[in-house]
Amino acid sequence: MRSQEEIELENMALAAELARQLCHEFSNFVYTLFLQIEIGAAAPASSKGENWAAIKRDGRDIVRLLREWDHFHGRFSFAETAVDLHQVIREMAAGAVAQERSVNLTPAISAGALTINGSAVDTRHLLRLLVEDLFREGEETSARVLAVSIETAVEEGKAVVRLATTRTFTSGGSDQDEESLMAAACRSLAVRLGAAIQRERTDDRCVVRVEFQMG
Repeated sequence: MRSQEEIELENMALAAELARQLCHEFSNFVYTLFLQIEIGAAAPASSKGENWAAIKRDGRDIVRLLREWDHFHGRFSFAETAVDLHQVIREMAAGAVAQERSVNLTPAISAGALTINGSAVDTRHLLRLLVEDLFREGEETSARVLAVSIETAVEEGKAVVRLATTRTFTSGGSDQDEESLMAAACRSLAVRLGAAIQRERTDDRCVVRVEFQMG
Protein backbone atom coordinates (compact mmCIF):
# COMPACT_ATOMS: atom_id res chain seq x y z
CA MET A 1 0.00 0.00 0.00
CA ARG A 2 1.33 3.43 -0.91
CA SER A 3 1.98 5.98 1.82
CA GLN A 4 0.02 9.23 2.07
CA GLU A 5 3.10 11.13 0.94
CA GLU A 6 3.43 8.98 -2.19
CA ILE A 7 -0.24 9.58 -3.02
CA GLU A 8 0.17 13.34 -2.56
CA LEU A 9 3.27 13.37 -4.77
CA GLU A 10 1.41 11.51 -7.52
CA ASN A 11 -1.52 13.94 -7.32
CA MET A 12 0.82 16.91 -7.49
CA ALA A 13 2.64 15.40 -10.46
CA LEU A 14 -0.68 15.04 -12.30
CA ALA A 15 -1.58 18.65 -11.50
CA ALA A 16 1.86 19.74 -12.71
CA GLU A 17 1.32 18.01 -16.07
CA LEU A 18 -1.93 19.90 -16.52
CA ALA A 19 -0.23 23.13 -15.41
CA ARG A 20 2.47 22.60 -18.06
CA GLN A 21 -0.17 22.48 -20.78
CA LEU A 22 -1.99 25.42 -19.19
CA CYS A 23 1.19 27.51 -19.33
CA HIS A 24 1.61 26.59 -23.00
CA GLU A 25 -1.94 27.69 -23.80
CA PHE A 26 -1.53 30.87 -21.78
CA SER A 27 1.74 31.79 -23.50
CA ASN A 28 0.07 31.35 -26.90
CA PHE A 29 -2.73 33.68 -25.81
CA VAL A 30 -0.35 36.34 -24.53
CA TYR A 31 1.67 36.19 -27.76
CA THR A 32 -1.52 36.57 -29.80
CA LEU A 33 -2.66 39.43 -27.55
CA PHE A 34 0.51 41.43 -28.10
CA LEU A 35 0.43 40.68 -31.81
CA GLN A 36 -3.15 41.91 -32.08
CA ILE A 37 -2.28 45.04 -30.10
CA GLU A 38 0.47 45.85 -32.58
CA ILE A 39 -1.80 45.16 -35.56
CA GLY A 40 -4.70 47.07 -33.99
CA ALA A 41 -2.57 50.12 -33.32
CA ALA A 42 -1.91 50.46 -37.04
CA ALA A 43 -5.30 49.27 -38.33
CA PRO A 44 -8.20 51.51 -39.36
CA ALA A 45 -10.76 52.19 -36.65
CA SER A 46 -13.41 50.15 -38.50
CA SER A 47 -11.47 46.87 -38.12
CA LYS A 48 -10.42 47.19 -34.48
CA GLY A 49 -13.66 45.81 -33.09
CA GLU A 50 -13.19 42.52 -34.97
CA ASN A 51 -9.63 42.10 -33.64
CA TRP A 52 -10.68 42.64 -30.03
CA ALA A 53 -13.63 40.25 -30.40
CA ALA A 54 -11.16 37.45 -31.21
CA ILE A 55 -9.01 38.35 -28.21
CA LYS A 56 -12.06 38.31 -25.91
CA ARG A 57 -13.01 34.87 -27.23
CA ASP A 58 -9.51 33.51 -26.63
CA GLY A 59 -9.47 35.14 -23.19
CA ARG A 60 -12.69 33.35 -22.21
CA ASP A 61 -11.09 30.06 -23.29
CA ILE A 62 -8.10 30.74 -21.01
CA VAL A 63 -10.42 31.50 -18.07
CA ARG A 64 -12.25 28.22 -18.72
CA LEU A 65 -8.98 26.27 -18.74
CA LEU A 66 -7.82 27.96 -15.52
CA ARG A 67 -11.07 27.02 -13.79
CA GLU A 68 -10.77 23.45 -15.06
CA TRP A 69 -7.26 23.16 -13.65
CA ASP A 70 -8.29 24.73 -10.34
CA HIS A 71 -11.19 22.28 -10.03
CA PHE A 72 -8.88 19.33 -10.73
CA HIS A 73 -6.27 20.49 -8.23
CA GLY A 74 -8.89 21.33 -5.61
CA ARG A 75 -10.19 17.75 -5.57
CA PHE A 76 -7.07 16.56 -3.77
CA SER A 77 -6.91 17.28 -0.07
CA PHE A 78 -3.56 17.04 1.66
CA ALA A 79 -3.73 15.05 4.86
CA GLU A 80 -2.49 16.74 8.02
CA THR A 81 -0.12 14.37 9.77
CA ALA A 82 2.75 14.47 12.24
CA VAL A 83 5.82 15.57 10.27
CA ASP A 84 9.44 15.49 11.43
CA LEU A 85 10.52 18.98 10.39
CA HIS A 86 14.22 18.14 10.76
CA GLN A 87 13.90 15.16 8.44
CA VAL A 88 12.09 17.30 5.87
CA ILE A 89 14.83 19.95 6.06
CA ARG A 90 17.55 17.35 5.54
CA GLU A 91 15.78 15.93 2.50
CA MET A 92 15.14 19.39 1.08
CA ALA A 93 18.71 20.56 1.61
CA ALA A 94 20.15 17.53 -0.17
CA GLY A 95 18.16 18.43 -3.29
CA ALA A 96 18.91 22.16 -3.16
CA VAL A 97 22.70 21.91 -3.18
CA ALA A 98 24.21 22.69 -6.58
CA GLN A 99 27.51 23.78 -8.09
CA GLU A 100 28.93 26.88 -6.37
CA ARG A 101 26.18 27.03 -3.77
CA SER A 102 25.37 25.22 -0.55
CA VAL A 103 22.74 24.88 2.17
CA ASN A 104 24.25 24.76 5.65
CA LEU A 105 22.34 23.12 8.50
CA THR A 106 22.93 23.62 12.21
CA PRO A 107 23.85 20.51 14.25
CA ALA A 108 20.48 20.51 16.01
CA ILE A 109 18.74 19.61 12.73
CA SER A 110 20.65 16.35 12.62
CA ALA A 111 20.43 15.64 16.35
CA GLY A 112 16.76 14.78 16.82
CA ALA A 113 13.17 15.14 15.67
CA LEU A 114 11.04 18.28 15.71
CA THR A 115 7.40 17.40 15.08
CA ILE A 116 4.91 19.70 13.37
CA ASN A 117 1.41 19.29 11.96
CA GLY A 118 0.92 19.40 8.20
CA SER A 119 1.80 17.76 4.92
CA ALA A 120 5.40 16.60 4.51
CA VAL A 121 5.21 17.31 0.77
CA ASP A 122 3.91 20.86 1.24
CA THR A 123 6.47 21.55 3.98
CA ARG A 124 9.35 20.35 1.82
CA HIS A 125 8.14 22.39 -1.16
CA LEU A 126 7.72 25.52 0.97
CA LEU A 127 11.25 25.33 2.37
CA ARG A 128 12.79 24.45 -1.01
CA LEU A 129 11.11 27.41 -2.71
CA LEU A 130 12.21 29.75 0.08
CA VAL A 131 15.80 28.59 -0.42
CA GLU A 132 15.54 28.95 -4.19
CA ASP A 133 14.09 32.45 -3.78
CA LEU A 134 17.01 33.49 -1.58
CA PHE A 135 19.47 32.28 -4.21
CA ARG A 136 17.45 33.99 -6.95
CA GLU A 137 17.41 37.25 -5.05
CA GLY A 138 21.15 37.05 -4.56
CA GLU A 139 21.73 36.47 -8.26
CA GLU A 140 19.89 39.72 -9.00
CA THR A 141 22.23 41.76 -6.80
CA SER A 142 25.91 42.56 -7.24
CA ALA A 143 26.78 40.37 -4.25
CA ARG A 144 25.95 36.80 -5.24
CA VAL A 145 24.62 34.46 -2.55
CA LEU A 146 26.67 31.28 -2.41
CA ALA A 147 25.18 29.76 0.74
CA VAL A 148 22.00 29.74 2.79
CA SER A 149 22.08 28.68 6.44
CA ILE A 150 19.12 27.03 8.16
CA GLU A 151 18.48 26.75 11.88
CA THR A 152 15.45 25.71 13.94
CA ALA A 153 14.09 26.60 17.34
CA VAL A 154 10.97 26.24 19.46
CA GLU A 155 9.56 29.63 20.47
CA GLU A 156 6.24 30.28 22.20
CA GLY A 157 4.87 26.89 21.28
CA LYS A 158 5.83 27.24 17.60
CA ALA A 159 8.45 25.42 15.56
CA VAL A 160 10.55 28.15 13.95
CA VAL A 161 12.81 27.81 10.93
CA ARG A 162 15.25 30.62 10.07
CA LEU A 163 16.83 30.75 6.65
CA ALA A 164 19.61 33.32 6.22
CA THR A 165 22.06 34.32 3.52
CA THR A 166 25.74 34.20 4.37
CA ARG A 167 26.71 36.80 1.76
CA THR A 168 25.74 40.45 1.77
CA PHE A 169 23.07 42.13 -0.31
CA THR A 170 24.26 45.44 -1.69
CA SER A 171 21.88 48.34 -2.07
CA GLY A 172 20.62 49.03 -5.55
CA GLY A 173 20.11 45.35 -6.36
CA SER A 174 16.83 43.68 -7.21
CA ASP A 175 13.54 45.54 -6.88
CA GLN A 176 12.24 44.13 -3.61
CA ASP A 177 8.80 45.66 -4.09
CA GLU A 178 8.08 43.13 -6.83
CA GLU A 179 7.09 39.74 -5.46
CA SER A 180 8.71 36.83 -7.27
CA LEU A 181 6.78 33.82 -8.54
CA MET A 182 8.49 31.64 -5.92
CA ALA A 183 7.58 34.03 -3.10
CA ALA A 184 3.94 34.03 -4.21
CA ALA A 185 3.92 30.21 -4.25
CA CYS A 186 5.46 30.18 -0.76
CA ARG A 187 2.70 32.44 0.51
CA SER A 188 0.09 30.04 -0.85
CA LEU A 189 1.81 26.99 0.67
CA ALA A 190 2.10 28.74 4.04
CA VAL A 191 -1.65 29.40 4.07
CA ARG A 192 -2.33 25.73 3.36
CA LEU A 193 0.03 24.66 6.15
CA GLY A 194 -1.20 27.22 8.67
CA ALA A 195 2.35 28.60 8.78
CA ALA A 196 3.53 32.21 8.95
CA ILE A 197 6.39 33.76 6.97
CA GLN A 198 8.31 36.90 7.96
CA ARG A 199 11.12 38.45 5.91
CA GLU A 200 13.86 40.75 7.14
CA ARG A 201 16.17 42.48 4.66
CA THR A 202 19.01 44.80 5.53
CA ASP A 203 22.09 45.95 3.65
CA ASP A 204 24.14 43.03 4.93
CA ARG A 205 21.72 40.12 5.29
CA CYS A 206 18.40 38.58 4.44
CA VAL A 207 16.55 36.36 6.91
CA VAL A 208 13.31 34.44 6.35
CA ARG A 209 11.50 33.21 9.46
CA VAL A 210 8.81 30.52 9.18
CA GLU A 211 6.57 29.50 12.07
CA PHE A 212 4.88 26.08 12.02
CA GLN A 213 2.24 24.58 14.28
CA MET A 214 3.77 22.06 16.67
CA GLY A 215 2.60 18.45 16.46
